Amino acid sequence: MKTEVKLGSLVQGEAARDAIHIAVAPVSAAEIFLPGQDVGLDQVGCATLAEPHVGIVDPFLRDPVQIGQRFYLVLYPNTITSLRHEWTHPAFASAGPVPAADKTSSEGWLRQYAIRLNPYNSPEDAFANLLDGLRSGNVHAHGTDLYDLSDLGKANELKEHAECYLGRKINWDTFTFSCSC
Repeated sequence: MKTEVKLGSLVQGEAARDAIHIAVAPVSAAEIFLPGQDVGLDQVGCATLAEPHVGIVDPFLRDPVQIGQRFYLVLYPNTITSLRHEWTHPAFASAGPVPAADKTSSEGWLRQYAIRLNPYNSPEDAFANLLDGLRSGNVHAHGTDLYDLSDLGKANELKEHAECYLGRKINWDTFTFSCSC
């Protein structure tokens, strides 16, 4: 009797060559990874070394994956909850394309945004102030009016890039906004 292909375990009994489906998802690297390395996902869907691990870095890559690069995450065998060419897995909110934002491009976007928000600061100070504000829930502008969320401009894009770069969710409802002109 031929055994069923079950990756992640040794072959038992008689076995023949076969072809199987493997669930993969394109993700952005929040850290440097080696091919085949166990990874998990942060709150915004970027790959990280944090547990729980949900799969491995594409084992067929020849070089390490650098921060911000996108790669295929190979899900652990027998963990997906449905399979058609669209699958579901508890670590992923929904099927469909993964946003193209990665940590490197998000950093560049945030740096440009910070300069517009704080034009009187040096670019590094403007970026550091923006990150501090996003982490603490208080965004401050120097040289630009900022009284509430509507004054932010591109608030949805700011949220998306901040979440990718910081690796955590942003809830504008908990933020305060201020300015010094």
